[in-house]
Amino acid sequence: MPRPTLTPEETALLVRLRQPHSLPMFELGYLVPSGLLIGFGFLRGEPAAFAAAFAVIATFSLWSLRAQSAGLALLRTILQKYETALDQAPPPRADG
Repeated sequence: MPRPTLTPEETALLVRLRQPHSLPMFELGYLVPSGLLIGFGFLRGEPAAFAAAFAVIATFSLWSLRAQSAGLALLRTILQKYETALDQAPPPRADG
């Protein structure tokens, strides 16, 4: 099978997917401050702290969904390239 030509973005996505998962620093980066805002809201009875925590969580959740959607589109193009390469590959020979 001929190896498909991948763009730098596609190669970067494959490299990222092959790496073992580590501590989710991205999630901790917005969940910890949001948790602190919620705790502050409980202690002080501040509804603005709850609203700020919700805004932080909503913003990062929407950003994450958008990034995942873009990643899936890129992964779809990678799979299409490999399917095309498989279709162009010569059939296996029957030796014997």
